[in-house]
Amino acid sequence: MPKGTAARGEVAAFLNRMLHVLNNNTIGVVTITGSGVNPRKGPGTTYEVIRKLSKNESYSVYKEQNGWLSIGDEQWAYYAPSYILFTKNK
Repeated sequence: MPKGTAARGEVAAFLNRMLHVLNNNTIGVVTITGSGVNPRKGPGTTYEVIRKLSKNESYSVYKEQNGWLSIGDEQWAYYAPSYILFTKNK
């Protein structure tokens, strides 16, 4: 039986990575490398901020639009290389 606890963000990141393995319609994976990354409800700064992403979390990417990355569930993160590592599928 596993010991210890995991934060909600760690569990979400783990589940997202596992879903990425099962889901073939992704274009890549992002890993959050900086702080202050705020996903929005749409691909632009006029959309509402949903929450803050934590460093080292990983998410599948489903679409790219004008520099914004769709990470599922109407969540879009702006691709800024100093805050996000984006690895495209081959």
